[in-house]
Amino acid sequence: MSKDSEVIQSFQITNEKDLEELRKASLPSFYERYIKIQLYRLLLLVFFLAIWQIVSDRLIPVNWIANPLLVIQKTWEWLSTGILFYHLRATVLEMVIGSAIGTFLAILTGFILGSNQLLSEALMPYIAAIYGIPRIAMAPLFIMWFGIGTSSKVVLVTVVVYFLVFFNAFVGARDVDQTYINAIRIMGASRWNIFRKVIFPHSAGWIFVGLRLALPRALIAAVVGEIISSNQGLGYLIEESGGMFDVAGILVAVGVLAVLGVLLNSLVDWMEATTSKYRFIE
Repeated sequence: MSKDSEVIQSFQITNEKDLEELRKASLPSFYERYIKIQLYRLLLLVFFLAIWQIVSDRLIPVNWIANPLLVIQKTWEWLSTGILFYHLRATVLEMVIGSAIGTFLAILTGFILGSNQLLSEALMPYIAAIYGIPRIAMAPLFIMWFGIGTSSKVVLVTVVVYFLVFFNAFVGARDVDQTYINAIRIMGASRWNIFRKVIFPHSAGWIFVGLRLALPRALIAAVVGEIISSNQGLGYLIEESGGMFDVAGILVAVGVLAVLGVLLNSLVDWMEATTSKYRFIE
């Protein structure tokens, strides 16, 4: 072995050792930072609950804002009787089905129009006109057409999700560099392979941006539809509790919706991280 090879090998070994030591040294700081963040969150929550308990029934009447103890009691009552799970299941089902249908249709039509300029120019004015209509204003119409059950809320969620994801999928497909499409077409790729290996990976980032906006609004759409007219769901619980002046019940349902919103955001983060290895890198 020559002297140059020995020097290169020793340099590589030294670098590997340095990297390993750096990795080991960075782990404690990472965990310390994570623990500090969780501790700050816990302290902030305790402080908020303490202020809430002090203010309720002292500065503000309890029939305006129920104290945390009443909210906990109502939560336990609904959990023990199964009421909360029953209505939570209805809302989640409406949101999941509507989001899945809306996302599928949005990606399909977004890619078709994004890849066909003539068709997109012909249809875009109609799509823009429909997009300009407030989706919530269509909820009474959907209820008239599909009834007060799950179907009307699924349709409302589908419409809300569709437009938020569609425009992102459309822009993502239109933004693909034609050079890559031509190159893979020369290699004999079919339309399906062009879509799978170029268009979809390139548009994934745009789609996840649309999903991050669409999923919380899907939850809002489902709840608003339930408030307008329904016999189940968290929106129905809010409406029923409001009719009985049950502030604790309203706060329990709103708290569950807040937790759902956090879980939805975490779900999008996980999906984005999981599919990142399939992304298109220029």
